[in-house]
Amino acid sequence: MNTSECEIIIAKRISRDLVLRDSAINLMEEIERCSFEKVVIDFQDVESITRSFAHEYVSRKRRSRKTILEKNVPLGVEKMFMVVSTPPVRKGLEDLRGLKVKDIREISGPNE
Repeated sequence: MNTSECEIIIAKRISRDLVLRDSAINLMEEIERCSFEKVVIDFQDVESITRSFAHEYVSRKRRSRKTILEKNVPLGVEKMFMVVSTPPVRKGLEDLRGLKVKDIREISGPNE
């Protein structure tokens, strides 16, 4: 690490369990205010991360003016970053022209 970058040990700065979206917001706002152009986030000793923390972190990192790098990222954290970075697969509406609508009485019977 040189003098133009800083390193944040996230387990000491926040927690070993990265849970709250607000914690990610505060971290990223702090990074934006710092004078360093390059920030290294060390994930050593992080045990868990929630989807909301990961989503906020990844979203704000994308929009950041800083160069933000990660090191010592546990597999579970890495997987969560991939989950929140991958857009959901959305299925289109199926073609409904070939469907036939049945009268509700045909389905339920006369006494129901």
